Amino acid sequence: MKNVYLYFFIFFIFNGSVYSSEISSNVNLPTKERISSIQDNVLSSIKQNASNENIVKVSKKKLIDFFTGQCKKQNGSELLQKLVNHLNKSEIIIHFDPGKKISKKDNPNLLLIDAFLQDKYYKNVHEVNQTSSGAKDENINKYINTRDGWEQSKLGYPSKTKGTYTYDNNAVRSGGTERPKYGVLNLYNSENGVAPQYGKSFFVLKKNSVQKFCSISHMDTSAGQVTKENIGTFEYPLNTLLRFFIPEDYDEEEKRISKCKKMESAGILKDENLDWYNSFIKSTSNSCERLERLINIINENNKDEKLASYNSGKQSKTYFEVQIHKDLNFAEDIEKIVIFEKVFKNSEIKKKLIEFAKTYNNIPIEVYSEKNKKRNPLKYD
Repeated sequence: MKNVYLYFFIFFIFNGSVYSSEISSNVNLPTKERISSIQDNVLSSIKQNASNENIVKVSKKKLIDFFTGQCKKQNGSELLQKLVNHLNKSEIIIHFDPGKKISKKDNPNLLLIDAFLQDKYYKNVHEVNQTSSGAKDENINKYINTRDGWEQSKLGYPSKTKGTYTYDNNAVRSGGTERPKYGVLNLYNSENGVAPQYGKSFFVLKKNSVQKFCSISHMDTSAGQVTKENIGTFEYPLNTLLRFFIPEDYDEEEKRISKCKKMESAGILKDENLDWYNSFIKSTSNSCERLERLINIINENNKDEKLASYNSGKQSKTYFEVQIHKDLNFAEDIEKIVIFEKVFKNSEIKKKLIEFAKTYNNIPIEVYSEKNKKRNPLKYD
């Protein structure tokens, strides 16, 4: 992933819904008090596109046809509803490394957990001028400007040239708080999260206070495959689900695949067509495999660590990114903290994590054991 988020990389596991007269969801609508007018306008615009009657109808039909056809599932409509229900049950998480040093001129030894203790709000890259990958100072503004472009073209945020945002070196980014925070869905119920390359520890967020302010995309918004047209919401996720399982050019490829099958039967399939043919079959097989694993998880309520954990830049189509269009308050929006067992071997970090949990409304802590691959509650005074 090329995204670099705030102090830490935000990860989410969300609750989605498919929206049609036959697909139900329990997602609540956002309340004006928790978001600014700019954020409200962005969410409203995304929702308006995702809820378009034709988009919902076409997306639903293509998904059901794909499930019942290529993946040979008997009841695509029922399966689609199960997927929506699964999204609603999934966690929302944020990966972070509490011991990561944050470069500040006045305090070069400041740790990420120290920064959390100093401010009750989770901040984005526009506000803190930091990246989770540790980008050098000369590259930060370049990244921020690139991120700004995505947020304008794909999410609909106002241009920084209108004076809403200030990007001068060492300047306070006055409008930065209104820009989104980013996350992903822990779709495969992994005990150890989704993207440990951004920090093996993570926050689990409260769905009832966060998901209503989110939009979703089928992969990282830095990817060219993510467009304004396929970004959805938890309330209206069909256009996003469609692109998670089916590539943008699938319709054209289906025509080509039919032609290739006829050529293959006639014994006249050329090498260049064969390479493409095999690639298409593999892509379809991967989508069906992901669907099959999800079905197993849904039916048995189990975990899939293999698909849930991946290295940066790999399996980029196996996660949903979540964009959060509101503030994130540690005391109000964190359900629990999951810490890797090895992290607690550092007594200083352990002490500060417990202090953080106590400071922000006694947040529950769970410790993940790599040996047992389970989370266990931690009792602290």
